[in-house]
Amino acid sequence: MSIIFDIQKKSNQYMTAFKDNVIRVIESNKNIMLNMNKSQMLGSLDAMDKSLIHSRTKSPLLSKAYAKRKGKSKPNLFDRGDFQGGMIFTIPTEKDYIITSNDPKVNFLVGNYGSIFGVSPKNQPKAKEKNNHDIIEDYRKSVFQ
Repeated sequence: MSIIFDIQKKSNQYMTAFKDNVIRVIESNKNIMLNMNKSQMLGSLDAMDKSLIHSRTKSPLLSKAYAKRKGKSKPNLFDRGDFQGGMIFTIPTEKDYIITSNDPKVNFLVGNYGSIFGVSPKNQPKAKEKNNHDIIEDYRKSVFQ
């Protein structure tokens, strides 16, 4: 019987700190969420799975001169360093997260392309599945080991 009581005690302890446990587990998956967001950007998609459209030109294509210089036709927000390397994932609550970058180009890129930060609707099921799995696994380890 004491095993049952131990499981009950551990379960109650886990559930008492459930919000903190959820935040801890999701924070441990931050690189996965950031990589999903980076992949969207590199695929010329915004946070809503829509093509990146420049706010001034209203076009999903780069100007011919700029495209020729860069060797690409669509803006893919590829940056070899500071912008994507400086991306930050924070969780203010267990139900919300924020992705941004500490690079100075953030205002320029958001101003030109709009909503570029966040896990898109296409990727949200994968993110949710990963987080749910890891929360369940964390609970299992905390309670049954």
